[in-house]
Amino acid sequence: MGKQKAVIKARREAIGSYWAYGLFLVLKEVKLNTCVKHNRTAWPLR
Repeated sequence: MGKQKAVIKARREAIGSYWAYGLFLVLKEVKLNTCVKHNRTAWPLR
């Protein structure tokens, strides 16, 4: 029984980190887009 619980826990943690990573990417994308909109002059410097 203990082994199955460990598998479920590992799976739950994997899903959690996957969601955290997805959220991080979305936030990064949003931040990038707002920076581009607010600061078009800085765009060619990148």
